[in-house]
Amino acid sequence: MPFLLILFFLLFINLPSSTLAEEGSQETFYDFNLETRLEGEVAQIELPSHGMVYLLLERDGKRFRVALSPTWYYQALLPDLKVGDRVSLKALKRFSSTGQMIFVARELENLRTGKIYLFRDYQGRPLWRRRR
Repeated sequence: MPFLLILFFLLFINLPSSTLAEEGSQETFYDFNLETRLEGEVAQIELPSHGMVYLLLERDGKRFRVALSPTWYYQALLPDLKVGDRVSLKALKRFSSTGQMIFVARELENLRTGKIYLFRDYQGRPLWRRRR
């Protein structure tokens, strides 16, 4: 019986949760084994009055949606980021509950200015959870 409980516990921990991959989730699970580098040109910055900030990144004629952080955190960084800037990202590739591919940024480097903006710590936790 203890073996079955342990087995159930291990399986439960390792199963990916679709709720963790929700597009606007501020608590998105970050798996460094799935991290990738992505470089391209900023095609659009989606900056709502509240909620998540997204970039549309263009690369090789394709556009990719990149989740950065909540609006208040993004604005606190005072980013010098403009449409047309070339950027390099370290990000996790995920799929939303609707099947849309989305990247969750951990780090963004603006290649025009050389500035680096961090959105998650070395363990993948959102940095905005520490401030406000």
